[in-house]
Amino acid sequence: MRRAGKSAWRLLFQRARESEHYADSGTEAGREQRFWLAMLYGAMAGYLTTLTVVYVYTRLTLDESNRGWINVVLVAALLFTIGFYLLRHRIVTMRHRLTYLVTADILAALFILSISGLDGGMGSPMACLLMLPVVYLAIGYPRPAVLTCGVVIIGGAAALTLVTRDSSSVLTAMFNMIALSLGLLLAVIGATARDWERNEIRSLRERLEVLATTDELTGCLNQRAFTDALEREIDRANQQGSPLALLVIDIDHFKQINDHHGHVDGDAVLHRLGALLMQMTDVHSIAGRPGGDELAVLAPGIEAGDASALAERIRLAFRAVAEPVQSTVSIGVGALLAGEERASTLFRRADNALYLAKEQGRDRVAVAALPEGELACQA
Repeated sequence: MRRAGKSAWRLLFQRARESEHYADSGTEAGREQRFWLAMLYGAMAGYLTTLTVVYVYTRLTLDESNRGWINVVLVAALLFTIGFYLLRHRIVTMRHRLTYLVTADILAALFILSISGLDGGMGSPMACLLMLPVVYLAIGYPRPAVLTCGVVIIGGAAALTLVTRDSSSVLTAMFNMIALSLGLLLAVIGATARDWERNEIRSLRERLEVLATTDELTGCLNQRAFTDALEREIDRANQQGSPLALLVIDIDHFKQINDHHGHVDGDAVLHRLGALLMQMTDVHSIAGRPGGDELAVLAPGIEAGDASALAERIRLAFRAVAEPVQSTVSIGVGALLAGEERASTLFRRADNALYLAKEQGRDRVAVAALPEGELACQA
């Protein structure tokens, strides 16, 4: 029996340890998990503090009634705290962790309400401890959670106030009830301000991420973000055995456009091409600006033939627009070879096809045929 008990405890500790797996701290999920882990440690500290205060109080008032029942509640609360500690990592990494943490705060309030009820109701000195769950809510919980817990706490406190019979404790009970209500009001106000601040910070972070990954002129991904996307999609294509095509697009005689019409019109042509790529590609395709007047489209799940047809549609659509300067593009299409892992190889293949299109007279699409080295060109 003793060995079985030790094995059960060892298994419980092992499972708790295995669940200690957090997302990258640089991500939103990772930051949220670490924040709630800190909040959970704060909750356990509050539990232990409350249990210690109640234990000392019962030792000082042994002659009062219901001390045995209060000790039972203390043992139950202590066991809950131990279980909460053992499962802390699993709770923090759960999708619905907030539900568990709110439940824990409500249980803390119910423990205190039970002890206060056994000690005489809201007139008991123990009723003052109800302020601890309220203060804990004010530290980091969102407003809906604060309101949910607050309704339970205030409802329980109101019920205890109504059953308080001792006239000498009525004023104390009313005072505790008023103080608790004011504390909860301040907690709701603080949660509202904190939620607003979090939303502002999240919105600012999203805008900064967009600025860090987007080319301002074309609206496509910038060089770094596009390279990361290219490497990521190559890994995915190799794992899933799915096709992947890359279109490299260059504006014909772009230097002459800048020299004859000015850089403002040149930038407008680049902007027009970027907007066209964003418009003509689907949600799975990725448009980027690897550098200079060269843009690219990464097309996951598309064979070389379909990618060539897409490139031809882009070429014709760009040539049809004369604002602010009528211009054309040359496009090179490359397809990922089976087992190919280097992004630079795929980009070089599509880039070589682009040079072929330029050598053949520009304003056309060239496809790097498979195997590498055989190129097909279409006007």
